[in-house]
Amino acid sequence: MKKQKLNQKISRFGILFFILLFITSMFFIASVKADTATTTDGISGIDLTLDDVVSIIQRVAGYFYSIAIVLAVILTIYIGILFFTAGGDDAQVGKAKKMMIWLIVGIAILLIGRGIITLVENLLTSAG
Repeated sequence: MKKQKLNQKISRFGILFFILLFITSMFFIASVKADTATTTDGISGIDLTLDDVVSIIQRVAGYFYSIAIVLAVILTIYIGILFFTAGGDDAQVGKAKKMMIWLIVGIAILLIGRGIITLVENLLTSAG
């Protein structure tokens, strides 16, 4: 019964996460469509330059980075609550420790990814 409730909570969180991701994607698509140009023959197209591609990459990375930071804060709070409510239960403390380790790994990957994006951006703008 307890595992079933946990699975339901995880499912609800996943659905909310994808709804949030969908909504932010719609804002991103709307902002990209606002950058479209109309050619002289009336056909809509996207006039992309290297700076535009870099700008789009920055926006997408910024959205995902913001979402990931918010999730990291929420998970940190949740892990803290697990630690405080463990009450000497070794299984719950172990679970919280594992979650904390994976959270730190995730944040490290997030920061490394952000650094790689900045590196690629600098290489593209210096080459162009």
